[in-house]
Amino acid sequence: MRKNALQSVLTVVTVLLMASCAKEGPNGATGPAGPGYTGSISGHIKLYDKYGSQVLTNMNHILLQLTGNEAITTPNIYADSTTGSYIFTPILTGSYTLVASDTSLAGVYAATAFNNFSFVSGTLDMDVRLSARPDSFINTFAAFLNLGSSDDSLVISVTPDTRPRRCILFVSNSPYVNNITANYILKYIVPVPANATTIAQMVPRQDLNDVGYTSGTKIYYAAYSYVVGDVSVYEDQSTGRNVYNAVNTNAIVDTTYVP
Repeated sequence: MRKNALQSVLTVVTVLLMASCAKEGPNGATGPAGPGYTGSISGHIKLYDKYGSQVLTNMNHILLQLTGNEAITTPNIYADSTTGSYIFTPILTGSYTLVASDTSLAGVYAATAFNNFSFVSGTLDMDVRLSARPDSFINTFAAFLNLGSSDDSLVISVTPDTRPRRCILFVSNSPYVNNITANYILKYIVPVPANATTIAQMVPRQDLNDVGYTSGTKIYYAAYSYVVGDVSVYEDQSTGRNVYNAVNTNAIVDTTYVP
């Protein structure tokens, strides 16, 4: 009996010694943070009108705002009026967000942003592009439910222009539908040919079904004047949808039903 008891004690001691000598697993202590470096973020502002042509003047009213998880000596700067260049320095290794906006009284250009990008060291080149907001060239907008059809019909009348443009349509089941990402579920970009006065867009029932809208659901459509080749689009990371800022101030909203 004594021999068996002694063997049991030795077994327990051995197990405890082995546990105390074991290597730490993946949940062990965290090592020191990696090295931090200093550098700069720089680039050029590029402006575009509503037809997609580059504008090379009056860039000094574009404000660039840099925020991040590290201190920034000068977080707000303006682009150079003639070259459109800008530079943030010194910048420490970290994650940053850069927003460019038009501070002029007219507010011609739509804001754009680069969200949560990483800066390590050296010089990070980031050109920032902004599109002009268009004037309101949509005159009327109407949405129709086509009985017996699998599509909604959207008809837009516009002021004619010798150059092509675009409209953008946002879709929701809320009367508050607009270009803010939280307020739309679908969007359609519609070409407006040169000299056109009326354009049409079909919205398939399947598109509406795919986002959870069943037949008979009341649907709201918001129509905006839009630009050619919008370069101000950026992703809203909270929703995963794109932000479309290069639109006229007020949309025309009409409603119909899912076919």
